[in-house]
Amino acid sequence: MNRSFPAIVAALTGTLILILTGCATGVASFPDVAPAASQVPLGTIQGSNYGGHAPIVGAHLFVLQVGTGGYGSKVSSLLSAGETTTDYYGSVYTTAQDNVSGSPTNGMYYITTDSRGDFALSGDYTCTAGLPVYVYASGGNPETNPAAGFAVNVTGASAAPDAAGNLLVTFTTTGNNLLYQGETVNFNNFSGGGNFQSFANSTQVVSPLNLTTNTFAVELGQLNVTLPTQEFSATVTQNTPIISNPAIVNIALLGNCPGSATFAGIPDGTSTNTLSGVSPADLAKLAVGNVVLGPGIYNATITGINSSTGTITFNQADTGGNPAGPFYSYASSSTAAQNFSYLNFLYMNEVSTVAAMEALAPFASTTANNDALHIGTSSTNLAGLQNAVLNAANLYDIQGSNVGTGADGDTHIARAVTPTNSGGTVPQSLLNTLGNLLANCVDSANTYNAATASSGTQSAQCAALMNNATSDGTTTGTKPNDTATAMLNIAHYPAGEPSGNTTFMSGLFNSITGNVPFQPTLGSAPNDFSVGISYSGNGLASPGNVAIDASGDAWITGNGNVVELGPNGTPISGTTGYATAAYQNRAPVIDSSGNAWFISVTGGFSGYVNKMSSSGTLLSGSGYDSQSAIEPYSLAVDANNNIWVANTQSTQAADNYAAYITELNQSGSVVQTVNANPTFAVSGANVLLGPNGIALDGNGLLWIDGSASGNVASISTSSGTVTWYNNTSSTASNDPEFLAIDQNNKLWVPNVNTNFVQTVTPSAATNTGTNTYSYNYPTYTGGGLNGAESAAVDGSDNIWVMSANQKYVSEFNNSGTALTPAGGYAGGFGSSGGGRLAIDGSGDIWMPISGGNNVIEMIGVATPVVTPMVTAAKTGRPAAKP
Repeated sequence: MNRSFPAIVAALTGTLILILTGCATGVASFPDVAPAASQVPLGTIQGSNYGGHAPIVGAHLFVLQVGTGGYGSKVSSLLSAGETTTDYYGSVYTTAQDNVSGSPTNGMYYITTDSRGDFALSGDYTCTAGLPVYVYASGGNPETNPAAGFAVNVTGASAAPDAAGNLLVTFTTTGNNLLYQGETVNFNNFSGGGNFQSFANSTQVVSPLNLTTNTFAVELGQLNVTLPTQEFSATVTQNTPIISNPAIVNIALLGNCPGSATFAGIPDGTSTNTLSGVSPADLAKLAVGNVVLGPGIYNATITGINSSTGTITFNQADTGGNPAGPFYSYASSSTAAQNFSYLNFLYMNEVSTVAAMEALAPFASTTANNDALHIGTSSTNLAGLQNAVLNAANLYDIQGSNVGTGADGDTHIARAVTPTNSGGTVPQSLLNTLGNLLANCVDSANTYNAATASSGTQSAQCAALMNNATSDGTTTGTKPNDTATAMLNIAHYPAGEPSGNTTFMSGLFNSITGNVPFQPTLGSAPNDFSVGISYSGNGLASPGNVAIDASGDAWITGNGNVVELGPNGTPISGTTGYATAAYQNRAPVIDSSGNAWFISVTGGFSGYVNKMSSSGTLLSGSGYDSQSAIEPYSLAVDANNNIWVANTQSTQAADNYAAYITELNQSGSVVQTVNANPTFAVSGANVLLGPNGIALDGNGLLWIDGSASGNVASISTSSGTVTWYNNTSSTASNDPEFLAIDQNNKLWVPNVNTNFVQTVTPSAATNTGTNTYSYNYPTYTGGGLNGAESAAVDGSDNIWVMSANQKYVSEFNNSGTALTPAGGYAGGFGSSGGGRLAIDGSGDIWMPISGGNNVIEMIGVATPVVTPMVTAAKTGRPAAKP
């Protein structure tokens, strides 16, 4: 549905619309610190609520703010009694209260969408600065006759029995009119038709068979005959009764409520870039670099403030012809998207619902109160939730910038690329397919909802969705009551639960029948329904390792530079990254001051340790010497902010592959060097041949592996004492690289040359001598492992493993049971992996793809963790949930 934006802008002049950006700086750390509770006016919001094929008439539309009582806490409603507003058509919207028993929105206030599916919200309400806000529309009828005289012109028909022996009649239509299965139609103005004369003035039901943009079908009773094609003409008036589908819930994630300064002034006209008449008190609220929204001035940055004349200068001219303020100013952020938008019109549909649920899934419950009304965060991870909102805007533009090739209906689809100059590719067809999956239920003749309409009739389309998209991914899990909760469950279990629902993917994908509204769409069932964004360019060259800082930025090392991407892929380090003198960099870690430490390789096995400030300036000059090592390989930061370096080889001829571990202080000086292989032998007991990976546990122990021996050792960071754990299992780890520690201080060791991952539990080892233990390393396989190279643990104590040879990421629970199917999670992409993955505070997994010169951010598949890792180390809580 097209809109006249000039009319909309005129109607909205002088109001603030919630912006698609957020605060992505200043992640909270232990102890808990609650966000400031300043209230900000939202202003008028107008938009449409579509069910893919048609506007949803009579839907109850709520404005909600996320919960602050922890993950999965109840949201709060921002509307109240007596609020009234009028849209540009003159339609009046007044709030009412939901008093339906059993309704999850019981007690909340809403407005109702009109006969066009449109809505308008008044400006008499506020949100809390920093908290995400979204629009939630439930129920309503997907009305396909919004305008008088809308009809389908039929030009002929042919008939043949279907598989059940019913007479299937397929009609060829003119125009591009979209019908959906289960819809009732009336045949009017019938002319000619021969064998089809009985259709004149009759009412029929549209079948999913042969339903396209130009044809539709109806099925008659048992009549096993074939009728010849007959040309005739008729006008088929769509006649769907006004019956609400209580399973419909559409969501549009507006953004993070901005902290603002309000001030008044008068735009000086179209030819200038100044604002006059600002009082000294208001000028004191502002600063150069702030972004301003208001009448005539949108997305403008303050470049100058003149207190003597009460004038503000902007980086662009205002549009002129507008009255005095109010205006709203927002502080700039280096990591937030800077394309602030004046929200002209909001398009919400099934694809906007998919984008919101994919991003917000880590902040919703998977057990009790599992629905789209229980989304919240702890007071220590507001930034993680804010960053998730930025990613939702990367998947779908609520202002409708992306239009697909579907027929009629709401053809606003998922993005194909991200809008932040990040070179991000979005799996558009996958997201559209998920939207079509929800639309399949929305457009069906469903009158059932277990909570509010249990006496109704559930359609086959809604049953297929609800029976598969359960709370735990199994066929016996709790079934959702609405489409948004179903999508939330799919986001939590993108391939179902492998052992408990083997037909999850086929059951959902094959349930999509008839004319799908969102195009392009997938032609066959994908490996899984996980969603990723693939970033390339901006200096990414053979990326190998990722580390996440306190703001949620990803620091990525590769050939010749270090790249810093914001939580939504914004290239903080510019188009070429931060330059270094080395031809290759690897193993980044972030210290508690926000500095990035990484290893630079100069040639052959030679290398050193570099230190870079949070702004990308090298602080180490020519680099720090890692004490006689010629191949430093991995880094870790301890609770004292010291850097530990694993060195694969040394310069001493007698100790090839010696395990030198070096501790550096913040100045780069060597604190101590520990030789974890005192025998200097190439093979034998207690030997660590060429350590590749290191990791710190919650007890202050540094764990290192032997890349060729299959053994591990721990080093006390306080005393330097080394303890060895010799592998007595029949399957020794061969070339383990990047280790991970779970919340019980169990070590996870991926094996890059095989398809398994092993664990070491110190308390289960057998003491065989001084500081020497033997241990039978348990071996875990499945989940898509193929050359397991790196591991990371999320806030639910689940282990994520990236393999060098596969196209997916694998997940295991703490007992070693694979939670991903044989194909793992692909995120809509299929590039081979390699390197060290990382998990951020939004529950996203960052995967470097060295062969493709790109990094994939898997959206919302994991549980958030504290970042950087050194913050968790200080609390003795590895892989802590913030």
